Amino acid sequence: MKAINKEQSAHLSSLLQGELEASLARDPSIPGILATVIAPRWSFSWSGACGGSGLTPGHAFRIASVTKVYVSVATLRFCERGLLPLFGSVRSLVSDRTNKTLEAGGYSPANMTLYHLLTHTSGLRDHAQAAEYREEILSNPSRVWTRDEQIRRAVEMGPPLSVPGVRFSYSDTAYVIIGEILERISGKGLAAVLREELDFGGRGLSVTHFERYEACPKGLMFAPQRLGSLDIMMIDASADLFGGGGIISTTGEIAAFFRAVFRGEFFDKPETLAAGLMTPTVEPAPGEELHSVLARSRVLDGERGWAHGGFWGLGGLYLPASDIAIAMAYNQVEAGESTRGGVGIPGFTDRIGAILHRAAREFQVG
Repeated sequence: MKAINKEQSAHLSSLLQGELEASLARDPSIPGILATVIAPRWSFSWSGACGGSGLTPGHAFRIASVTKVYVSVATLRFCERGLLPLFGSVRSLVSDRTNKTLEAGGYSPANMTLYHLLTHTSGLRDHAQAAEYREEILSNPSRVWTRDEQIRRAVEMGPPLSVPGVRFSYSDTAYVIIGEILERISGKGLAAVLREELDFGGRGLSVTHFERYEACPKGLMFAPQRLGSLDIMMIDASADLFGGGGIISTTGEIAAFFRAVFRGEFFDKPETLAAGLMTPTVEPAPGEELHSVLARSRVLDGERGWAHGGFWGLGGLYLPASDIAIAMAYNQVEAGESTRGGVGIPGFTDRIGAILHRAAREFQVG
C-alpha cells in the first residue's frame, strides 16, 4: 500500500463524515455517533462525530463488552508467562465461594477450563441476558450489584446449557469469573491488573480507565448514551463492571488498542496471538457466531477481520490484510431494532468498510 495525498485524504474524510450524518438521520433515537478509522499504510487517520450539542470525537463513553478484549489480552499475557493455564481447570483458580455456587447449580468447575470461559463455551448461562436482570436495572437503576450476585443469578437461571466445550453461548458471567481469577492470581484489583498489563499510559491510552475504581481524567467529557430514553449513566456502574464490562474510553483509543492487539504487540510470542485467535469447534447457539478468545471473525466488504461489540451500541474492528482499525459508537442500545435498513453498528461498519475499499481502489492503495 502507499500513502494517499492531502486531497485524497480530505475527500475520504468527507465521505466518512457524510456516512455518520446519513446514519444519524436514519434513526432519530440515536443521541450521536462517534467513529475513528486508522489506516497507517495509507498515512491516514480520521475521527468524526455528529449529533448532540457539541459532540466531538474526544467524548468518552462506557464501552461495555468491548472490555472483554482488554480482559482477554491480560489473561493471555498471564498464560504466556506461565502464571495461568489456558487449558487448566477453573476449580483451582476461583474462590471456594464461586466453586460452591457453580456446583450448587449443577456445574463442574473441575471440567471447566479458562479457555472455555474465554470462548463462551463453558456451558454457563448469562445473567446479563436474563429478562429479570434487565427489568431490575430499569426499575432500580441505582442498585449496586456484586460479582457474587451476578454469578449466582446466572446459576439460578437454570441448569448448564451443556457440558464444557460442546456449545457456544455468549456469557457475561464467564468474564465476571475471569475477572475474579485475574484478581486472585495477581493479588490486585481488576482495574490495576488491566492498567499494568496493558500499559495504558505507555501506549498513549490517556483517557481509557476503569470506571469507579480509577479516577476519571480531568476535564473528560462524556457522550450521551441511551437505553431507549434512559440515560445509561443513571445505571450504576456495577451492573456491568467486573470483567464483562467496566472500561470507559473513546473511539480513537479503542481503534489504537485493537490495532495493537491484533498485530500481536501485547505478546512476546507469536503463538500467543495464534491461541487468542483460535476459534473452538463447537455448536453455536441459534443466531450467534463463534468467538475466539479475543473476538469474533467478521467479514467487512469482502475482507476478513476481527471484531467485538458492546451492549451500549458500539464496537471495534481490525482488518489485518489492510492494517485498518475501526471503532464506532452509536450510543443507543435500541438503535436499529429493525436492521433491514442497515441501521445499527453492523450496518454502519459495512458501509464504512465499503467506503474504505472503494477509496482503496480509486486511489490505487489496495
